[in-house]
Amino acid sequence: MLGPVLALALVVALVQEPEVAPVEPPEISLSTRVNRAIAKGVERLKAQQQPDGSWAGFEGEHPGGLTALCTFTLLKSGVRRSDDSVRRGLARVLATEFKSTYSTSVKLMLLEALGDSQTYREHADASLDFLVQNQVAGEWAYPWGGADASNSQFALLGLRAAHRMGLDVPDATLVNAVKALYRLQDEKNGGFKYELNREATGGMTAASLGGLRVREELGAGRSAVTSLLRKFEKQHELADEFMTERWHPAQNAYGPNAWTPGFLSPYLWAVERGCGLTGRGKLGEHDWYEEGARWLVDEQSDDGAWLGTQETCLALLFLRRA
Repeated sequence: MLGPVLALALVVALVQEPEVAPVEPPEISLSTRVNRAIAKGVERLKAQQQPDGSWAGFEGEHPGGLTALCTFTLLKSGVRRSDDSVRRGLARVLATEFKSTYSTSVKLMLLEALGDSQTYREHADASLDFLVQNQVAGEWAYPWGGADASNSQFALLGLRAAHRMGLDVPDATLVNAVKALYRLQDEKNGGFKYELNREATGGMTAASLGGLRVREELGAGRSAVTSLLRKFEKQHELADEFMTERWHPAQNAYGPNAWTPGFLSPYLWAVERGCGLTGRGKLGEHDWYEEGARWLVDEQSDDGAWLGTQETCLALLFLRRA
């Protein structure tokens, strides 16, 4: 039995024992968070696929377009060609009659991503011919409306995919695309508009800068294209300044002094395309990919989605630098 003095000493020692601070769990790296977000997003897309292999949405305006985009996104997110979701999505795409610039362009991007140009040559030829025939004064439009920067962005990416498959994009198509490049640029602030009577936005400016890179890539060795591009160097600089000065992952610039929380996934994907095609790592002092990726992984829903199916695809394409 402890004596009273020893017992008191033991009590004092226990009372005075310093508290041990809880150990903070190690911070999860951004790359790990991105990989987890991609995996969740892929599972979300697979869960939304219909029994017939399609993804539902916009079928009236862009038949086959969302299915092509989802299948393309799965491929670019690391899903194998042999995966059941990819195979069923591709079969549905090949069986669909495409009728819009958006859907046709994404179909070409999908076919190029498959890495088997000869097998899908007939489909690619028909899609390229559709884009060439539906160019209007150097731009592209909805079947029911006037030309806009968004349709033109997708058309140019479709032409690039066709070019990478070994198909010949006509000189006239490229020359006309260069001539129309700066029609939608705001002369005061250098940004690009969706349509003439709108304000310039970060998304449309990034999309147009990406489109400029596509024109340069496809126009290499074509003097009529390269000589025209040299005439627009000042306009290019102004657009680049608009994009750089207003970059923010959660704020799509709108006009000279404002921003909008709308169209953020298309905006970020346009930035990824514009910077990715030129190998650009920063916008001013900002690491656009790191900042955009942090914002996206924070915004992903528990079910793996970013708002709707289209937004989920574009978010995944950004994260994969696809």
